[in-house]
Amino acid sequence: LRSLSADITLISTIGNELNLIDLKKTNGDIVLDVQGFVRSLGDGKKFTLPRELSRRVRILKATKQELRRVSKKLVQDQKSRILIVTDGARGFEVFASGKKYKFLPKNINPPDTVGAGDVLLAAFVVDFVKMRDSKRAGEFAAGHVSKFLSSKK
Repeated sequence: LRSLSADITLISTIGNELNLIDLKKTNGDIVLDVQGFVRSLGDGKKFTLPRELSRRVRILKATKQELRRVSKKLVQDQKSRILIVTDGARGFEVFASGKKYKFLPKNINPPDTVGAGDVLLAAFVVDFVKMRDSKRAGEFAAGHVSKFLSSKK
C-alpha cells in the first residue's frame, strides 16, 4: 500500500491480505470490519491494534462471535467512538459515545444473511459521514439491510 490521502479509509478484508502496519500510510479516520483479521488469528489469540491506529478507528464492526476474539480493551475504547456489533437475523447494536442503540430487522426471514454486514457498514458510513448522528445512521443502515435481505427471498 502506497501513501493514501482520504478523509475515511474503509477496510473490510476476507483474510489476512492487508498488513495493519500499512494503515499508518493513510490519513483521516479508519472504518474497520475485523472479519478477515479475526479469521486469520491463531487459536486463543485476540485481535488488537497498535495504540496509534486504534485512536484513528472511528467505526469498528464485528459480529457477536468475532467480538469474542477482539481484545476487551479495544472493545471498551471503541465504544467511546463507534462500535457496530451484528447478530445475524437478530439485527445489530451500535455503541456510540456511551450510548447503545439496537436495530432489529423488519419481519424478514431470509434464507441467509450473507452480505448483509457489508451493506450495513456501507450504508451506516454513508449516512454517518453526512449527518454525524449514530442513531440516525443505524436507522438508515437498518432500512438498507432490510431491503437487501428482502431481495433474497
